[in-house]
Amino acid sequence: MGSTVDSPYAMFPNQGKRVFAGPGGTQLTEELYSAPPKDLSTGVGRIMTAMGACPSYRLVTASTVAEVRTQAVPVPRLGDEQGGQVLTVTAGGRRTVVQQTVIRDGAVLLVLQRSLR
Repeated sequence: MGSTVDSPYAMFPNQGKRVFAGPGGTQLTEELYSAPPKDLSTGVGRIMTAMGACPSYRLVTASTVAEVRTQAVPVPRLGDEQGGQVLTVTAGGRRTVVQQTVIRDGAVLLVLQRSLR
């Protein structure tokens, strides 16, 4: 999912990203963002609401059309806010399933994405 679509969280000014490769082509992506807590909370709330409002939608970029299905999943109660979902992305005949966990603690936002096979 990562190379064709930018993270919706990239609107926050301070950020870092690391991708870890796992067995069988799986990967774990860790993204860290920092902004004032109120800005993070508002932005994350809008993103999670938008992504969860439609169980499926079409995402169009300059080079790709992707069909995305979302399903909310429970996540551990960590930090000030948290949310999770499983995204099934189909583009170019390939299907990718990604579990995403979002945790905000104060002025730090952690977004973990793990590919599922």
